[in-house]
This record gives sequence, structure tokens and C-alpha cells, in this order.
Amino acid sequence: MKTKPTIFVQIAAYRDPETEATCFDLIQKATNPDRLSIGIIWQGVEGEDDSFISFAQFFPQIKVEKYDAMSSKGACWARAKAQKLYNGEDYALQIDSHMRFEQGWDEILINMLAECDSDKPLLTTYPPDYEPPMKLRKTHILTMRPKEFTPQNIITFTSTLTPIDKAPDKPIPGIVCAAGFLFGKGSYMQEVPYDPNLYFFGEEISMAVRLWTSGWDFYHPNKLVIYHLWTRKGRNTHSGDHKDWTIIDLESKRRVASMLGTIDDAVDLGEYGLGTARSIEDYQNFSGIDFKNRTISKQEKS
Repeated sequence: MKTKPTIFVQIAAYRDPETEATCFDLIQKATNPDRLSIGIIWQGVEGEDDSFISFAQFFPQIKVEKYDAMSSKGACWARAKAQKLYNGEDYALQIDSHMRFEQGWDEILINMLAECDSDKPLLTTYPPDYEPPMKLRKTHILTMRPKEFTPQNIITFTSTLTPIDKAPDKPIPGIVCAAGFLFGKGSYMQEVPYDPNLYFFGEEISMAVRLWTSGWDFYHPNKLVIYHLWTRKGRNTHSGDHKDWTIIDLESKRRVASMLGTIDDAVDLGEYGLGTARSIEDYQNFSGIDFKNRTISKQEKS
């Protein structure tokens, strides 16, 4: 009898009251909840946020590493720590701490991944919205595309909406990835570990280029599977608590810009640099993004 596959779910949670509901929904709606391993990097203020994470002790699938929120260095720092909780599971899913799920989401993702025309596929997108506790926006699927360059040489992404009744039969090839929804074989995290020196802005283009040059291909789901709470009302944020976040952010953006070649400063990226399966020039030709000239081809902008 064939063993059912295991899934590692990594969550970086910063003082988020939605963390509990996210994990409840994640486990309750999985077809095989006993095959899940959930790793949470919890960043909280002791005495203020304890109730947000107390539920975790009742679920054997959940492992929590707790850190004082005031010592946290940001989202990427936490995501990098979360990846270290991976223990050889077949698949890995990176999400935020404010998500909801379709029934059977685990099997949906595994089956969708098998439909991708690649040896190293990754499912990723900006998920549709939900309103707590459980109002899910089920009208459209979302695909990602480049939007524009910021004055700090960081490219931002946006979404294109397709009515659910017009969704294609298979996952949609993409050129970029989302940090809040990334699913694939667990080996992607070992091959391309998260850079803990990044802050927040620039993490997605950094991961997109590093993953793609390491041979991984992006696909956007053609079915509804995961939902995301886009508003930040009602929860604390790292940048709101840390007044010196702009200093970390500037150095983070310099790392990304150096890797992409948009500035001449050479930054030692160590193990967090580009892959060797494909070049950054190949990526620019493939994506239509010209990092040096800060342009995006018309077909990708439309």
C-alpha cells in the first residue's frame, strides 16, 4: 500500500490574532491532516499576545518556536527560521499567518502540481481575499505579473483576475512568485534557502530570480484553493513596532539590487545568490523584465 505524501507547512507569524483560525482551518480542511507538519515562527510580546498562540499545544502536527517580537528582524528573517523546521517532508507550503482554505486543499495542491509541465514546478500566486471569520471571495482566480519599479530599484508585482468559470483546465505558467503562497516539492527549500538578511520589500523578486535560475518553474493555480486576508487592520506589524526598520530595509534592498545588477555595489550574498541552472540574462529574456534599464516589456504589462 502506497504511503500518503507528507506536507510541511511553514508560517511566519508576527503578533497575528488570525494565526489560530488559520491553523484550525488548515488542519480541519485537509484531506490527510495526520500527514501535515506545521512549523510556526511566533514573534509575540509576552503577556500581551500569549492567547494568540496557546492553541498550538493541543495539536501534535504543530511545532512552535517563540521569539520576542522586539528582537525580530522581519518577515524574511522569520521565514528563513521557519524553513529550518523542515524535516524531509515530501512537499512544502509557505504561507502567511492569515489564510483560509478550500476543503481538501492538500490533495488539490498535490494534484495540481502534477499537472504542471515541468520537472521542478512551484504553485504560487496572490490568493483571493477573505473576510474573517469565513467570508471567502470565490469569484476569480488570480495570476501574477510585474507592475513597476520603485525608486529604490525594487520591482513590484500585481494581479490579473480571471472569472472562475473561465479558468483554464491546467495551472497557468508564470514568471514570478508570491511569498505568501508557495507550494512544491520540499527540496526547493533545500536548494534555495530563504535569505534571512532581507527585510520585506524585494523578497519576492529575489526568490523568483533565485528559484528560476536554480531550475524551478512557476505556475499559478487554475482552481480556488487558498485565501488571504489583505487588510492589515486589527493586527500589529513589524514596521509599526520597530522604528528603525527603515535601516534594515535599506540594506535589504541593496542586497536585492546588487544581485539583480541594478546597482554597481557588490554585496557578498553567500549561499543566498543566484542559481546555476539558468542565468539572470535568461530570466530577463523569459520574463520581459530588464533590471538594468528598469523596464517591463509591453506584453507583460498589459
